[in-house]
Amino acid sequence: MLWHSGLKEGLLLLEEMLQLSKEKKDLRPKPHVFLSLMRAFAAKGDIEVVQKLHSEMIPLASGPVTPQHRVEADELLIEAAVNNGQVSDLVI
Repeated sequence: MLWHSGLKEGLLLLEEMLQLSKEKKDLRPKPHVFLSLMRAFAAKGDIEVVQKLHSEMIPLASGPVTPQHRVEADELLIEAAVNNGQVSDLVI
C-alpha cells in the first residue's frame, strides 16, 4: 500500500510542477520525470496512467524529448499492456 501511495504522490508532484510552470517556465519537468513515473506505473500494469503520461511528455516536458525517450516511452506503454493482459487493446 505504501508503494501505491508513493505513486499517487508522484503524480501529484508532477501536476503541481505543471501548474507552477505556467508562471515559472523553469519548473517544467524534464522528460526523465515522465519516464520515471511511466516505469513505476508500467510495472503495476496501469496502462491508463502510462498512456496519459506518454501523450503528455512531448508537449509538456522541458527540453528536448529525444528519440531514445520516445522509444523508452513506447516500450513502457507495451510493458504496461503486457502486465495488465491488454496487449491486443494497445494503440500507440
